[in-house]
Formats: sequence, structure tokens, C-alpha cells
Amino acid sequence: MIRTTAPLILYAEDDPDDLLLMQMAHRASELDHPIIYVNDGQEAVEYLHGEGQYALAPLPGIILMDLRMPRSGGLATLVQLKSDPRYSHIPVIMITTSTSRGDVHDAYAAGASTYIVKPPTLGGLVGVLNAIARYWFQAAVLPTGAER
Repeated sequence: MIRTTAPLILYAEDDPDDLLLMQMAHRASELDHPIIYVNDGQEAVEYLHGEGQYALAPLPGIILMDLRMPRSGGLATLVQLKSDPRYSHIPVIMITTSTSRGDVHDAYAAGASTYIVKPPTLGGLVGVLNAIARYWFQAAVLPTGAER
């Protein structure tokens, strides 16, 4: 595993519009941690396993994950990550458009650290990233994990 000075964020998102909005919000936010973008839960697992193009990639400090994605959705990927001792220590923040009480319950039951409903505006998403920066990288102490 490559060590970085600032823990990075792994973000799994399949919607190109939501991805673009997140990239714009990241540039406008206080969050000075790099974000690595992957297209779905399966690619997030490939990243964490260090497969292919991710062979030398550092482990993330936190994971942001959409709920509904192709191949491997956020909930299935969350269950997989939390059952693997190599990655179970990494906080996973579900960030989705779903306001379903069932989805919220299922995400927390599967081990989500936080459940955030995606704001529909750039300003709202900047606010979410600022809150993530303040809580997860200033107030909270992140666990350190095992090397790959």
C-alpha cells in the first residue's frame, strides 16, 4: 500500500451527472482530501483488492457509496466490505437519493457509518462535503488498517 499524507476518499457512483456534480462540489468545498472515483460497487471492490490498474493504489480513509448501482449495488458491496476483515474498519458513508426508511434501515443494519440523502444542488452538496471534512477528517479519528 502506498502511504499518503491525507487519507483519500473512494467514491462509488454510476450516474455521470451525479459524478460531475460531486467533482464540482469537491473543488468548491473545504475538503482537501483526494477523491478516487469508481463506477460501481464491483469496481470499488477491485480498487480495494488492488486489482489491475489499482495494483499500487492506497487504501481509502473513508468510502462514499451510492445505493443503487449496476453490477454490484451499494448495499451488496457494503455487506461484502463489512464481512472482510481487511476492509471492515473503513467507514462507509452511503450517499444516495433514496429517502426510503427501509433503505436507511438496511444500510445501517449492514454496517454503514452514515446515511446521507444527496442534495439536488451544487450548494447543498458542497455543504455535505464540508460537513464530511469537518467531522471525518477533523473531529473523528479514523482507524488505520492492515497493509495490502
